[in-house]
Amino acid sequence: MRFRYEIDEKNAIRMWDDENPTDTGAPCLYQPDRPDVAPWADRAEAQAWVDAFIAGLLAPAPEPSGDE
Repeated sequence: MRFRYEIDEKNAIRMWDDENPTDTGAPCLYQPDRPDVAPWADRAEAQAWVDAFIAGLLAPAPEPSGDE
């Protein structure tokens, strides 16, 4: 699996890209709260968000429409 993550006791998400690691081994993403800066409701909400985020990163790029 390319991406791995952990969710800590405060529901903060840390994610690593194992195909493109940072020089120091630090996470490539740190998401302590929801994108709107509100705290995560619970661990399940944080996990659903990071799973959807990763799915978006792995989705194929859309084909150009020809209008561009």
